[in-house]
Amino acid sequence: MKKLAIACMMLCACFVAKAQDTRGTGSGVKQPEIVVVPFTLEGEDVRQVIEQNPMMALAISKVKEQFNDRGFITKDFITLLKASKNTSLMMDEAAIDYKARIVRESKADIQVLVKIVGNQEANGAVEVALMLEAVEVQTGNSLANKSYMSGKFITNDFIKLANRALNMIGDDFFSNLQSAFNQMVEDGRELAIQIGFSSDCEMDATSEVGSNGNDFQMEVEDWLLNNAFKGVYSVNGSEKLLDISMQVPLYDQTSGAPFNLSRMRTVLKRFLDPLLASNGCIAKVNVTGQRLHVIIDLKGK
Repeated sequence: MKKLAIACMMLCACFVAKAQDTRGTGSGVKQPEIVVVPFTLEGEDVRQVIEQNPMMALAISKVKEQFNDRGFITKDFITLLKASKNTSLMMDEAAIDYKARIVRESKADIQVLVKIVGNQEANGAVEVALMLEAVEVQTGNSLANKSYMSGKFITNDFIKLANRALNMIGDDFFSNLQSAFNQMVEDGRELAIQIGFSSDCEMDATSEVGSNGNDFQMEVEDWLLNNAFKGVYSVNGSEKLLDISMQVPLYDQTSGAPFNLSRMRTVLKRFLDPLLASNGCIAKVNVTGQRLHVIIDLKGK
C-alpha cells in the first residue's frame, strides 16, 4: 500500500511538472523556436547567396546542428526554400523579400542570420570570418550577436577554414540569446499604435466620447491600463495624432500559442467603434509589422 501511494505521488508530480511547462505563463524557461538563415543585402536573391557561396550552406547546416545539440527546436530554412521553389511565392517576381516571407511562415520565434566570408591577403594568407546575429522575428530586435575568425593560413581550402570558424562557436552566444529571450517572455514585446483623426470626422483626442464624460484620450488610456501586458504603456502626441507604445505578451496567456497581432487589432476595434458611435465615427485599423495604424473616420466613408 505504501509503494502504491509513493507511485501515485510520483505520477501526480509528473503531471504537475508537465502543466507548468505551458508557454505563455511568463514564468520558467521557454526555449524559442529557431530558423537559421543567410544574411542578405537588400535586393539580393537568397538562392544565389546560398548557391554561389559553398561556405554558406555549410554554415547554415552547422549552426542549425549546434542549436539542435542544445535542445532548441529548429526549422530548416533550406528545406523550406526548396519546398517553396515551385510555388507562387518563388515565381512571383514582384515579391519584395520572399526570404522574410518564408521566415514568417516558418512560425519561428527567432531567425539567426549567418554571414560567412573568406578574405585572401596579398601574401596568400586566407582567413574566414563568421558572423551570427539572433533577431526576434516579429519586431526585428537583435537579441545576440557574435563573430568568429578561423585564423590566417596559407591555403586555398576555404571550406576547411569555414569549419574551423564554425567549431569556435561557444556557449556564450546561445546563453546570451536565451537570456534575452527569457527577458522578452517576462517583459513582453512592444506594440506601437498610431491613432490619427480624419478631417471628415469632427473630433480629436480631447473630444468627449461615450456616456461618462471622459475625453477620447482618457478612455484610450483606461483601455491601455487594462489591456497592456502587466499594465505597461505610454502615450505621446497631439490632439490630432496619438503615438502609443504598449507591451503585449509573446505568448497567449490562455492557449500558450504565439501571440497574434490580428487578435489585438480585433480587440482594439471592438473597443473603439462603440466608443465613437455617438460622434458618428468609426475606427479603421490596419496591421503593419509590429504596429497598428488607426484612422478615426466618419462612419460610412
